[in-house]
Amino acid sequence: MTFDMNDVAPQQSGDLIPDGTFAKVTMSIRKGGVDGMSEVDRGLLKPSNQPGSDVRMVDAEFTVAEGPFARRKFWQNFTVQGGKLDEQGQSVGWKISKSQFRAMIDSALGLRP
Repeated sequence: MTFDMNDVAPQQSGDLIPDGTFAKVTMSIRKGGVDGMSEVDRGLLKPSNQPGSDVRMVDAEFTVAEGPFARRKFWQNFTVQGGKLDEQGQSVGWKISKSQFRAMIDSALGLRP
């Protein structure tokens, strides 16, 4: 099969959002199909793509809500269980994710950490 790409419009600007830019964003959780530990998170988590890994993540999609980068999207996975454990037997990834969630909440509510 062959394709003629000569009449295809050029791709829209793919410039990165500049480092240090402050933007109001909304976060949506994309279902990953794996059950968490409770009824509330049934089908919500995403498994790691590494064979044998017990890591479960929240697949988040962020959309810039306003300003010059409105409607631009970016994605991040947040580890919520599994992976490397600390000295107390808790997931290191989950501790990092909780810290990031706390920072998001503090920012959204205008709280000082």
